[in-house]
Amino acid sequence: MIYTIGHSNHTIHYFIEIIKEFGIDTIVELRSVPKSKYLKHFNKPNLINELSKHNIKYIDMSKYLGGRPEDKSVLNIDKKIELNKIESNNWYQEAIDRLVNISKKSRIAIMCSEEDPANCHRGYIISHTLLNRGEEIIHIRGNKIQEKSKFYHRQMGIEF
Repeated sequence: MIYTIGHSNHTIHYFIEIIKEFGIDTIVELRSVPKSKYLKHFNKPNLINELSKHNIKYIDMSKYLGGRPEDKSVLNIDKKIELNKIESNNWYQEAIDRLVNISKKSRIAIMCSEEDPANCHRGYIISHTLLNRGEEIIHIRGNKIQEKSKFYHRQMGIEF
C-alpha cells in the first residue's frame, strides 16, 4: 500500500500527528521545489530535521517524480504533465519501480503541497501509474480521513 499526502497549510506538529496516526515511517518528497515561501517548516532542511525527531525517514524523489520535470517533452501545450507521455519514459518507470520497492520495505507516504489529490500530480499522474500496476493507493486528507485512490481527470478533479 502506498499513501499520499499534501502538507497543505498545516503546522508541522499537525502534519507529523497525521502521518504518525497512519503509521507512516517514510516521507517521499515529490515537490520539484521542496520549499514553501509561507510555511518555512516545510522547507526541505526544516522538514528533514522535524521528521528525524520522530524517526521518520525522508527520501527525495522529486527529480523524477516531481510536478515540474526537467524533460519538457512530457508536457502538453499548457505545460502540464501528460500521463501517456511521461509513462513512455524509462526514467519515470524506473522511479516508479524504486517507489514501489521502497513501499515494500517501509510504510510510505508520497508528499506534495496540495491537500486535494485531484488537484495534484500525485493524484492524477503518479497514482494513476501505480493503480494501473495494481498498487493500492490511499490519500490521506487534511482532516485525517483516508480516501481510496480513484482515476482523476486533471483539470476538473472529476473521477473517471
